[in-house]
Amino acid sequence: MRTHQQKLRFLSLLLLLCLLLGGCEQAPGSTSGSLLESLGLVQPDEPLSADAFLEEYASYISVKDFGSAYGLLTEEAREETSLTEYAERHTPVFDAIGFTALRLTALGLTEEGDGRYAQTVQASYTCDVFGSFTQELVFDLVYDADSEIFRLDWQADDLFDGLEMDYTLRLNTLKPQRGEILDSDHNQYAINTYADTVYLRLSYYDEGDVFPLVELSSLLNMSAEELEEIIYSDRSQTDGIAILKTYPPLSIPEATENALATLEGVGVDRSTYTPIRYYPQGTTMSHAIGYVSPVTAEDMEANPGVYDVSSMVGRSGLEAVYEDTLRGEKGYSLDIYDENGSKMKNVALLPAQDGLDLEIGIDMDLQLRAEELLSTLTTENAGAIVVLDPTIGQVQAISSYPNFNPNYFAFDTDASLVNAYYAEDANNPLYNRATQGLYPPGSTVKPLIAAIALDNDIVSVDDEFPGEIVKNQWTPKSFGDWYYPAITRVSSYEGAVNMSNAITKSDNIYFAWVALKTGWDILEPFLHSIGFGDRIPFDLRVSTSNYMNGSNYNNLRLLADTGYGQGQMLVSPLQMACVFSAFANDCDIMVPRLVLNTRRLDGIHYDVVDSFESSLWKEDIFSSYARDKIEPMLQRVVTEGSGRNAAIDGLTICGKTGTAEIGSLKEREIAWFIAYLDDADYNRLVCVALETPANWEETLRYDAVRELLMP
Repeated sequence: MRTHQQKLRFLSLLLLLCLLLGGCEQAPGSTSGSLLESLGLVQPDEPLSADAFLEEYASYISVKDFGSAYGLLTEEAREETSLTEYAERHTPVFDAIGFTALRLTALGLTEEGDGRYAQTVQASYTCDVFGSFTQELVFDLVYDADSEIFRLDWQADDLFDGLEMDYTLRLNTLKPQRGEILDSDHNQYAINTYADTVYLRLSYYDEGDVFPLVELSSLLNMSAEELEEIIYSDRSQTDGIAILKTYPPLSIPEATENALATLEGVGVDRSTYTPIRYYPQGTTMSHAIGYVSPVTAEDMEANPGVYDVSSMVGRSGLEAVYEDTLRGEKGYSLDIYDENGSKMKNVALLPAQDGLDLEIGIDMDLQLRAEELLSTLTTENAGAIVVLDPTIGQVQAISSYPNFNPNYFAFDTDASLVNAYYAEDANNPLYNRATQGLYPPGSTVKPLIAAIALDNDIVSVDDEFPGEIVKNQWTPKSFGDWYYPAITRVSSYEGAVNMSNAITKSDNIYFAWVALKTGWDILEPFLHSIGFGDRIPFDLRVSTSNYMNGSNYNNLRLLADTGYGQGQMLVSPLQMACVFSAFANDCDIMVPRLVLNTRRLDGIHYDVVDSFESSLWKEDIFSSYARDKIEPMLQRVVTEGSGRNAAIDGLTICGKTGTAEIGSLKEREIAWFIAYLDDADYNRLVCVALETPANWEETLRYDAVRELLMP
């Protein structure tokens, strides 16, 4: 009974409430606030129809249905702005930013009288360029009593805050700073700076005045016609400044600069006009560092959205291999400009992400020593030097000769012209012989052949060559039908023809015999295990090594020649240095590393982003027993054998020389010397490979090993 009475009272109260509400004036779509409050209830903060308007308007804008959105505007707004004008306000900027959606969230509604309301909203824009961004806008809403809906009294700032009808929107690209290349001692190899720029300020000259073309022509070594073309170009006339000529930093002769200073309107800029990629070391380490040159149409087509017409792209060396790391990511800024072109406000911002710096493990002193040594070669010679720490794989110096100046590419707008210039040199200065050169390893492979023979009990250290040698030639008839020329060694020597003497004296006959005894069944898997037939991993592209073309397993001469590093064996100096380093590193080969870290400057902190730790490439390529037997023989090479000219008092050096014929005409040779320190306070291996005419007598490989192994 009591429950029934409570229900009756509630229904009566509800009926009274409905009657009272029916007689009260209300905001469109709202409920009487005073009455609801008197009953202990809370009215909605915003009219429901205003929310519905926001949702509907945002849905049309999101699909770029500007006609339907325009239909939600007040009659006054439509009179002031046509549908075409309304759409043109939205379309260009929406297309530029890749607009995909708009969400409008009501924040507060203020009644202003006469059916007008100020609706504060949070506008959330979704787009491809910025991802998403928000703005707080105030919509002027007018309640249309006839259609009982809200309409928008649209103005330009309903698109973006701060936009006026005579203002413009512009999407600006923010260029990232390219990462620089430095070593651990902060020596700079590739940096961002400004060229010395000779300019002419046109405002110094009234119409009819004569420009100082004769004086400029003489000072800048340019024709008057060239200068006139620059001065009267659209860019110069628009900017009011003619960029006449650029020079590498601090390279304008003092006398020239002083003379330029006497000419009205002429100046030299070093900090604004011409940003460049600059290589402070010039030709030093040019192949490893590489170079950049201006972007091409092909670059932009292959990498849509990545480059613009002012971009520089890495073409070789670290600049190319680490292009994605160095170039950074461009940013964007959507800005409002007034009728005079002055920036008024930023609408959205995606900051550019600068490229990361590369920290390389080069020892500048060793690098300069290597460069200087190779520079003594004549024009008929070429070569490469690699210096590394065999225990961790860190490359401490890497040089190829002849070299080139990467600044030529950064300054020349047509890289093909620079390539053509270098292509005229028969020695091809752009060719990185340290990593791309493929040469027969010659006698440097003999210690490796000795190791596999010892590990498989094919020969012992004391086993002597049993064949007959006549005038330093041997015909291996005991291994089957021999249809080939005899095996030849350079010279005879006293003592037994055994492993130690054969390594010390570099005896081809002995190692041809060992290879024939070993056979392909054992030799081929071993060559694979030490990296032949593979491309060694490295920061720069390294050519793939080789030991056989096709399947010439029945060719006994090829097998014999492989025993002393000829035949079809080919390997780069870098890879051969790494393979040989197993003797200095407990039978393991480390992955060679040039880049140690990537870094980013964050305020005052120079933070490591990625660190490349030393890692193993090939493990236990031969036994410790074999290494311990062979290492004293490598010492003998330097103390009394073919490498004795590299001996250094107080240092124990292990090494192996080698000379191999290049090409079928045998007119050129590759002269090798690979050596490392044993029991020193520091770990270092040096590999020298020189391209020379056949039978050319040189001492450079010995001088280089000696110079570069010294502290």
